[in-house]
Amino acid sequence: MRLGLFDLLAPQFLAGVRLPEELHKIVSFLRVNELHTSWDESGVVHVGKAAFVGEGDASPVPRHSAPSGAFFDWNDILNIGFRLTLPRRGSQFIKDQVDTVANVAPVGSPILTLRDTLNTLGNVPGDSSDYPGVAFRLELLINVMTLHLPSDTFFPARVAADGWLEPDPNFPDVQLRLPKIALLLTQGESIGDVDVTFAGWGINSLDDPADPEAGELIAMVPPLALHESGVFGFGMQKAVLDLTADFTPPDIMELFGTGDDFTGLWLPHVRLFLAPNRTTGKSFDLHANDLLIDFNHGVSGEFAFEVVNRNAKLAVEPRLFEGDKVVQVTRGRKSEPAGGARGTITVTGSRASVAADGELQLAISGGTPPYTITVRLDGTTLAASPFNGDSNRLRWLIGATVAGNRKLRITVEDTSPAPTWRWDETIDLQLREPGSVIGTRTTPEDAVFTEGAGTNGYRLVVHSEQPETEAIILRAEPRNVASVNIIGGGSLNVSSEGLIRVPVTAGGSAVGVEAQWPSPTTPGEETSSRIRFAFRVPSESQIPAEVARIRANPATRQALTELLRRANGANIDLVGRASYEADDTEADYNLALSERRADVLSQVLSALGTELGVPVNIINRTGAGFADARAAHQAAAAGGAAYSPPEFRDTTVTYTPIVITPTRQVSVRRPPPHTEPIKTPTERGPAPNAPERPPVFRSIRIRVRLERNRLVLAEVAGQLDFVTQVEASAQTIRDGSGHNEATNLTIASQPNATADPSANPGDGIVDYRLTMSYDSATKKLLQELVFGAGETDRDGLLHVFNSG
Repeated sequence: MRLGLFDLLAPQFLAGVRLPEELHKIVSFLRVNELHTSWDESGVVHVGKAAFVGEGDASPVPRHSAPSGAFFDWNDILNIGFRLTLPRRGSQFIKDQVDTVANVAPVGSPILTLRDTLNTLGNVPGDSSDYPGVAFRLELLINVMTLHLPSDTFFPARVAADGWLEPDPNFPDVQLRLPKIALLLTQGESIGDVDVTFAGWGINSLDDPADPEAGELIAMVPPLALHESGVFGFGMQKAVLDLTADFTPPDIMELFGTGDDFTGLWLPHVRLFLAPNRTTGKSFDLHANDLLIDFNHGVSGEFAFEVVNRNAKLAVEPRLFEGDKVVQVTRGRKSEPAGGARGTITVTGSRASVAADGELQLAISGGTPPYTITVRLDGTTLAASPFNGDSNRLRWLIGATVAGNRKLRITVEDTSPAPTWRWDETIDLQLREPGSVIGTRTTPEDAVFTEGAGTNGYRLVVHSEQPETEAIILRAEPRNVASVNIIGGGSLNVSSEGLIRVPVTAGGSAVGVEAQWPSPTTPGEETSSRIRFAFRVPSESQIPAEVARIRANPATRQALTELLRRANGANIDLVGRASYEADDTEADYNLALSERRADVLSQVLSALGTELGVPVNIINRTGAGFADARAAHQAAAAGGAAYSPPEFRDTTVTYTPIVITPTRQVSVRRPPPHTEPIKTPTERGPAPNAPERPPVFRSIRIRVRLERNRLVLAEVAGQLDFVTQVEASAQTIRDGSGHNEATNLTIASQPNATADPSANPGDGIVDYRLTMSYDSATKKLLQELVFGAGETDRDGLLHVFNSG
């Protein structure tokens, strides 16, 4: 049987230990793992460590799990430190009780023997006495608990060489550790009068300086975590809160030189990582270092925001062709590294059916060029064929001569820092005989349209859109057609836009169609129209301009067009007029003016009739001079209606309606469709695509530092990759050796090979930094601009490569 903590406390309770309910359940479960005892004249001290082992009065649950996978584990609370101090001071109430009972006991009673024995242990009251007492002081240092985040959702993380977060294999999971707390249990001279005091938190030992209002709030181990999606991560080393003006944790005093009067919050490191679409390679990183929030003196610390443009995840799309015909590849199951880390992406179970003399092309994006590409058919490496001599546009000819089932394996590896991106895909091919018929292509023929008899100005035409082969769509002009019938058959529907669907059979007989429009001479229709002119217009030379003016006016043109269609060859009268200006001597001038106005309208109507295909029959074209205007002027002078000269500067066109029913007949048919076999062509497919090039921009970082709300440093830094931009403009990339070829920059396509270890994937990467700092002591502002070769660029900013 192991010694329990209650066993050490039992003598101080005489008849069984009883602590406050919640504390009793915890302490009863503790068993002593380590014990050291010391004593002197003043008391006895037991110091040691205890753990949750064995059975206690309560029944603690070893682990508490949540549905998300997070859990609290009581086994994390190991080796709880304790210090039990028992003063060597007898209890007065025990002595009073023993003496009271002994004074009335008969001679020879055991109680008399007990009294005499206890009296030999020491005086009460008095120090250095071993007389029984109940006073004690128990100090407990408890590591409260640890929250384990779900290991399949949040991975321990670290900062990779390229600035992104990556899984950290050195930790099993992510833990949020709550602070250690110190509890003090004391009992005076009365049994059961136990006082529990919160003595401090965020301390490391029972001898550390502590204050109930200052200490570590929470710590994270490791200090960075990455979500399974690789999209976001977060981190916090720890948080220390100080609310007392009389005590400051040593870490804060050492780092910032503050005094015990400091009150505030200290966050050594806080980080938030976000990659909204990791396939594009961009991430956003916000972090703060040594962030000190002083409630009295403001904020101090360093803040940084960084945008990193890491080359996107490698992606390869195989494309099979039979000539210019694309063959569908059914992609298989893809597996890739967790958390967006670089590694091998494997695709298994892809399949396709293609002619034996077809070809393969690859669309490559992401990763870091140059790429090493290997294509194998049943284990035999296929040679790459450059398109028009361009080594960045490659095709692989399948080159088989017979049908059968074959296996195509594609591997692509980039030149990222280890681990590299690698694509490994296997496609099960079902090869068909080369040159065999693989289907038919059917092309419908256009409609054949023949216009028949009908009324001028009324037509049926073939509509511009023909969505189906079993019908021909006609359009009525004008669209207010009254009825449409198949000659010798039934009626056809007409849409509000004047569209008519005529059913036909491809290769069948022509279908006759007749349409009828409403009579243009319906009762009450408008049979005249007035065209106004300006004062004394037109002169003889102005007639062409006036004709053009009237024809160019949309409203006037529309009104005359509708009038001509209604007239449809009926007799037309034109009468021109002029205004009266109270001068009878200008009668001849105004007569000639009114005749010219009638002539203008005659020319306009003749031109519109030609455009519309409508007959224009003008039988009278006269000028009335100012006769009507003078009569109105005289009537106004005699007290009649007011005279308005502009009302008489016009030409009126009038026709006598004739009753007709406009019609139009047409015939339509559709020839039989053209069907031709589709064979595997001997010509090759379209031009292959070159791999996508990474951009010049790699990263930018903005960093600022505050000292008590004062900005003392601002910095902009980052990386550019000038080589890749040059490669993009030249439509080429480097070869597998990392050097630019003298004649042509090509993709490395080597069977059974990986990139040359002498390659320089960092070639052309340039670091830049602009820093401005303020020295509060000297009151000076300093600026610094720095350019340098990237850490992975082995050749520096400038170098000469001599192949000879």
